[in-house]
Amino acid sequence: MIKKTDAKKATKTLLVPEPHYETVEVEIIFKAPLLQGQMSPRTVEALAHKGEKAITGRAPIDPTTAFEECRHVIDANRGMFGHPAVAFWHAMVEASSLISANGNRLVKLGKAFAVYGYERGGLSLITDARGKPLAPVMHTRVAIPQKGGAVLVYAAKYDGARTRILIEYDADVLTQVDVIRLLKRAGSAVGVGVWRITCKKGGRGTFGSFDLGQVIHRKAA
Repeated sequence: MIKKTDAKKATKTLLVPEPHYETVEVEIIFKAPLLQGQMSPRTVEALAHKGEKAITGRAPIDPTTAFEECRHVIDANRGMFGHPAVAFWHAMVEASSLISANGNRLVKLGKAFAVYGYERGGLSLITDARGKPLAPVMHTRVAIPQKGGAVLVYAAKYDGARTRILIEYDADVLTQVDVIRLLKRAGSAVGVGVWRITCKKGGRGTFGSFDLGQVIHRKAA
């Protein structure tokens, strides 16, 4: 028995429950072309100086170089390109803000799951409907830099693209049905890539929306 004088000195034990994680593999089928771009405002300004030296001190951007910098290369010799798997995590987190549970927005739901790619650098291989690596083509769009003057902005475009991602989630917080439904919302309401449905940088567009194909429950841990 603990004496009253020693009650404050008693050690409290924190019992952490055993975590229960499960993993699901999902095939992503893009409903609209996927666009990849890394065009910063400074790059756009440089493009505005056609044939002249940019105000920033940089030489004008070569279209081919700008296009190549937009791609996420896995193995250029084999024509293998990918997309950051974390982009799907961001899309799911953004989609979760549209959902309410007991009147509360699920803004912290992103802590209950993670999204991984199968290739190095956290990339997911982009393929066509037959599962063959898909190479991008150059896509151009007219943009208006801060100092005015319409210029062409370049991006890597994938038509009919597919990919696969691996989602690990806390099964004590989410079910596989929850994860799949959230990913579906992300595909229709958010999208991934530049000029996607909710893109803030560079303007919103209609690219990067996706649907789900095959779903495989990989393991339970």
